[in-house]
Amino acid sequence: MSLNDIQTELNSINSKSPEIKTNTIENLLINNVRRLEKFMDSKVINIYSRPWNKLETKLKTKKIEEYLKKELETNTITLNTFNTLFYKLSRNIMLNEKIKLVYDTEKCCITSFDYKIYL
Repeated sequence: MSLNDIQTELNSINSKSPEIKTNTIENLLINNVRRLEKFMDSKVINIYSRPWNKLETKLKTKKIEEYLKKELETNTITLNTFNTLFYKLSRNIMLNEKIKLVYDTEKCCITSFDYKIYL
């Protein structure tokens, strides 16, 4: 590189106008929202990833309903059986009675449940 090339390069750098950063309200809001979203993403916890006995009543009812709907879709049970089971199990959950089932905390679902006891 010659001295002339260096001088040309320096002149081109100097001739560029410095970019002025404007902090408009929109930019500030966008940045704040991004930071807030990033923070919330790092704090998200699955409320269903707890043992069955630690779940709240409504969460247990939802999981029972999901399991029974899956059984209904696979034609393992009928609609009448679904309604009967859901009513009885919801009542048992509300009364805080124990229900014997296997709940997977990693998958957040009921893996096995002998519902014939409740029929």
